[in-house]
Amino acid sequence: MSKKKKMPSIFKMATNFAKDLGKYIKEGAPNVTHAQYTRRLEACTKCPNLELMSMRCTLCGCLVEHKAKWKTTNCPDKPSRWEALYKDAKTPEDDEARKAIKANKLLHDALDKGLWDPKKPETAVPLLKKMGYNTTIKEKTDDCDGCDKE
Repeated sequence: MSKKKKMPSIFKMATNFAKDLGKYIKEGAPNVTHAQYTRRLEACTKCPNLELMSMRCTLCGCLVEHKAKWKTTNCPDKPSRWEALYKDAKTPEDDEARKAIKANKLLHDALDKGLWDPKKPETAVPLLKKMGYNTTIKEKTDDCDGCDKE
């Protein structure tokens, strides 16, 4: 007689589902292809973490027949048993892009705290130097309208 696998708490299952559902809806409810869905289900049926009677994953508590359809979801096992199909657009691969996003957030936070004035670019220099940027401020010319023009 096999021992029944322990499922996550109802709170943990609800949290996992809400997180997955939020991402799925935010991205426009993208689904996988039929072939991808079949491969995901095959991987799940071979997994020791699947509770066959309920077709639930014992790691996250999800109903695999539904979770496997959503392109934005991943297998919770380490390493994942599913092919990665979704790339979060908020996480750029490029180091320079990550650095620019971090600098932008720092400047917005500084603006909110009154530490930076966009009309006075020199106030950004200490903040950007903290980020590792070697900055010099150029004088505003007559043909420049500030941030509104490129």
